[in-house]
Amino acid sequence: MILFYPDPNNPMVPSTFKPFLQKAFSSIKNEYPNVSDYLDDVKSIIRNEVEAALNAGANSVQFDSPDNTLTPPTQLQEAIDLNNSVLSRFPEEKLQLHVC
Repeated sequence: MILFYPDPNNPMVPSTFKPFLQKAFSSIKNEYPNVSDYLDDVKSIIRNEVEAALNAGANSVQFDSPDNTLTPPTQLQEAIDLNNSVLSRFPEEKLQLHVC
């Protein structure tokens, strides 16, 4: 989730992409001035969608998290903690995680 926030100062982003990120950041900075604000909304959306799916009778909900394979090792625990903050509200037997 963190990797999708358009942070033009992200050291993992090649310099050739920074102008594009700066433009994207300029368009959202009033709504999401920092990554924490962005993540709060993303977590809320995911929680609502999982609740709706389970309440509608879904046997399980699969999370696709390819961003975890791109997360630098120094930030991996932070990414895991972020996922757990969303997933811990639901029964384990109803959740699946796909990382490719």
